[in-house]
Amino acid sequence: MTAAVRWLGAFRPPPATFLECARAEIAGLGRQVSTEPLWRGRSLMCGAPATFIGVGLVLDPALSRFVRGWAQDAHTVLLPDGTLRPTKDRAVLGPEFSSWKALIEHLDAQDEPFYFGEAVFECPHYWAVAWRADMAAMFRDVASEIAAAVGLPAVSVEPQYCE
Repeated sequence: MTAAVRWLGAFRPPPATFLECARAEIAGLGRQVSTEPLWRGRSLMCGAPATFIGVGLVLDPALSRFVRGWAQDAHTVLLPDGTLRPTKDRAVLGPEFSSWKALIEHLDAQDEPFYFGEAVFECPHYWAVAWRADMAAMFRDVASEIAAAVGLPAVSVEPQYCE
């Protein structure tokens, strides 16, 4: 199954703890969220602080409403009406995808993507709590604690190593 991850610290300032952030994300159904679509099941986020990408919620695209996506980070911002819009120049950003399937097919066709993509969803359905497998064991422990607290399984996400 293809998936997208809402890294709890990457897309907005988190509340005091990852658990508070996870609860806020799960309770915030009905609004748009920005996620990293996994490339061949792997995270492409490289160089970000561990506090940004150490722990996240795994979104099931089949049960969530896809809005739009890009093959690279769009630097989306939240508008007053609750929608997310890209701030990156379209000439730099490349094509916008209106279908999850088309975005994933485009990403997966790349042998060596140079950057992570971004996908916006409404009404996200989260099915697991994730930690990056290359991060410190502390993040695995935090993800396991969050999973137990919110009633979701804990899973690891492998990184695609970037140079």
